[in-house]
Amino acid sequence: MKQLDKIKYGERFFYGDVAWVRIPCCSSTGALVIAEAPIFEWAFDIHNNNDWRNSSLRRELNGTFLNSMIDNGAAAEAFFNFSSNLIADDGTTDYGYVEDIVAIPSAETYRIMRGEIPRYEGIWWTLTPTTCNIENAQYVRAVMPDGTITNREANFEMAGVRPVCFLRLDTLVYTEEEKKQGQREQSVKEGAEAVIETLEEYGTALWAEIIVEVIKAIFAIKNDAKELAQEILDTREET
Repeated sequence: MKQLDKIKYGERFFYGDVAWVRIPCCSSTGALVIAEAPIFEWAFDIHNNNDWRNSSLRRELNGTFLNSMIDNGAAAEAFFNFSSNLIADDGTTDYGYVEDIVAIPSAETYRIMRGEIPRYEGIWWTLTPTTCNIENAQYVRAVMPDGTITNREANFEMAGVRPVCFLRLDTLVYTEEEKKQGQREQSVKEGAEAVIETLEEYGTALWAEIIVEVIKAIFAIKNDAKELAQEILDTREET
């Protein structure tokens, strides 16, 4: 594991069982991070309202999603509250500002981070309303696969959600290599448990003989694989 302040801008890491990317931020105490890819598809608001303050997506991210991250090893104290500007695309400012532990990026934040994050082959939400005017208060700005920004109705359920968080710089996170090693260790552990479970079906007096036969079979498989590989190489040389 390494501290978040050692992660470079644009670098992928894992925290709370989610893949994140660190994006530029001028804070000396925290780092702004965004999910590498949408974690699920969800309506911005089931009541078709484009005000993030009352959004059902906001409740989901700061409730179920945040709790899931903590259940998967994230520390509650690692998160800072951060403020989002809810100024609309047309410049209306009725919604003001709001603080969250987990949010999604505004359209302006997306423009700043665009060069630092992986592109997604689908539509995903920003929290920027198209307007605060009541006549069109159902439209939200969303990012298209080509990176341009468009409008979607807030109750559109096929847009992706890329959460953003503001994490303490001393937060311990997993790198790509450590994640792969952890997955390997977990696979080995599960495999060992499966072998033990199988052995328990037989008397302990047979365990040593069974293990010897398994090892013989493994070496036989490896030898067969080597011979097959050599045959393929010989065939290629002949042609």
